[in-house]
Amino acid sequence: MRTCMIQNQRVIFHRWDQKSEIVKPSYAGRPSGIIRYPVAVIEYEDGVVATVPADNIVFLDTKKIIANLEKKERKWADQHDSNLKIMI
Repeated sequence: MRTCMIQNQRVIFHRWDQKSEIVKPSYAGRPSGIIRYPVAVIEYEDGVVATVPADNIVFLDTKKIIANLEKKERKWADQHDSNLKIMI
């Protein structure tokens, strides 16, 4: 689970989901069909669980996650380079 902000409220992100809506044909000629869009399943501090459009959330831990990924990449690269040197 990750912490994020939605409209200046700190919430817990649980997962991604998808919502679907049936669209009826319009008089202007738009055809009927189904619209699908991503939503985030989040939990407010009071325990209420809700879904919100994906573009409404801002993750607070992104820099930390990127730093951890870069650390793992450097470690892998160091190990990979040492294996190449042994082979040569």
